[in-house]
Amino acid sequence: MGKELSIQKELAETEDRMRDILQDGNVSVHTLLHYLSERKGGLLRPKIVLLTAGMCGGITEETYRAACMGELLHQASLIHDDVVDNASERRNRASVNAIWDNKIAVLLGDNLLSRVLQLLSASALPELLKEVTRTVRCLTEGEISQLAQRGNLEMETADYDRIVYLKTASLIETSFRWGAMSASASAERVEAFGAFGRAFGTAFQWRDDLKDFCGADGKGRYNDLREGEVTLPVLECMQGLCLAERADFRRLYGKAGKNEADLAALAATIVRSGGWQRSVARLKALGEELQQRCRAFAPSPYRDDLLRLTEELSAPLSFEPREG
Repeated sequence: MGKELSIQKELAETEDRMRDILQDGNVSVHTLLHYLSERKGGLLRPKIVLLTAGMCGGITEETYRAACMGELLHQASLIHDDVVDNASERRNRASVNAIWDNKIAVLLGDNLLSRVLQLLSASALPELLKEVTRTVRCLTEGEISQLAQRGNLEMETADYDRIVYLKTASLIETSFRWGAMSASASAERVEAFGAFGRAFGTAFQWRDDLKDFCGADGKGRYNDLREGEVTLPVLECMQGLCLAERADFRRLYGKAGKNEADLAALAATIVRSGGWQRSVARLKALGEELQQRCRAFAPSPYRDDLLRLTEELSAPLSFEPREG
């Protein structure tokens, strides 16, 4: 976002608190946490918590605690995902498991979860315990479900969207719910923001799937295609191919060590089949629905910032595949 957020001061305060949380007297642990703290992300989940609290009456001490919990859960899930996927990079930097090893990475992820529990123990909101346990269960179930469906190009898009909810949208939904809870919103408002967050998280993942073709926002071009990940454009592509074309696509998609020509051929097929276009249309429709729902919230600088975040989800992406 180019324009400064209405929560810029509160976001800076959250970052300061995160730096304090990622301190440890154990030198070995501190080294790992310091490396993690330098790996800056977009802080989407803390932003959501802060904006939602602002829309529901005001940012409180509980809001800051929830914002930090959301980011810690996100970081822990990324570390564990990198181990499962044997990923060597995260946000254009070497992953924790690549620098140290899988054992250290798993333990660091667990260490972050322990810090979530520490924050939770200081909370005056007893319902947060249920929220945390539900979200952690969703994140782990999502990873298990994705592993079970790895390489399954026949997967139904409804099944894929279920995985999207578990792995991505569940924590974003929780961030909206936590923001509302921290401002003492009614149960009805908490549910309304949670439903909005579920759709927001789905759109966020769909856009990430599409960014794989564009190399947008720091994401490497064709990373998902290279690794054989099953994404929305791939599933939509399969729906537009005849049986013979599906067999050829499946063979090339599962090929180990795909080169640039293979990746370009796959991307061209995804466009030719209409898979890219249908995915863009799905994202655009959901983005427009989210913008309409966001405008229904009471006007405020917080609402306007959330609307801008929502608009960015369906902003046009430029992609021109090249054969060979």
